[in-house]
Amino acid sequence: ELYPVSFPEHVDPMVLAYASSARALFQPDLYTPPAAANGGPPAQHLLQAIKQLNLRVDTMVGGHGGIGTFADFLKAAASAASSN
Repeated sequence: ELYPVSFPEHVDPMVLAYASSARALFQPDLYTPPAAANGGPPAQHLLQAIKQLNLRVDTMVGGHGGIGTFADFLKAAASAASSN
């Protein structure tokens, strides 16, 4: 499944690819798994999009990085939120 999502601070639209059977989300530039420390505002925006799309995600796949868990992504997004 492909979802165009607005991320005007980077590219608009950004296309997210979701494999529902694997509960995996590919996103090219907003979060680089598996590091939990690289959240920042893009991770917060991505989390908002995941919630709005009601996606059930276990695995995050990055365009410029590896593969990580959704739990690590949530830590990165929380870290970004607490630093703002």
